[in-house]
Amino acid sequence: MSYYFEKFLDYWRAGRIEDAIKYFEQCKEQGLFSQEEIEKGEEIIPTLIEQLNESLEDNPRAIFDLYCRIKEKRQWNDDGLCENLGISKEDSGKIKNLGPTSKYIVNKIQNEFYKLILEKYEKRL
Repeated sequence: MSYYFEKFLDYWRAGRIEDAIKYFEQCKEQGLFSQEEIEKGEEIIPTLIEQLNESLEDNPRAIFDLYCRIKEKRQWNDDGLCENLGISKEDSGKIKNLGPTSKYIVNKIQNEFYKLILEKYEKRL
């Protein structure tokens, strides 16, 4: 395995899932992986997304971090985020106060975050 693929795996092992996905796509785009490494990586990526989903369960800090990233990337304020994601201001307050959040709200945050990732990679293609 190449140095680059090992670094991808290091991100994955360290639980830095978003970084692992970004790094994989960047290296793939730059031709730094062999075909075999690309195939292995593409098998791993769904596992990384599953790990990201699991890391959000009962993790108010991670949900809050995604909430903030979405606001920043979309250039939305709290009201705009609530309106665009279809969540209440009460739910927004719970997220900001690191309180318990329903699975429905977590899914809304996750889905918007995945859209951001996909949009970023689609621009590169």
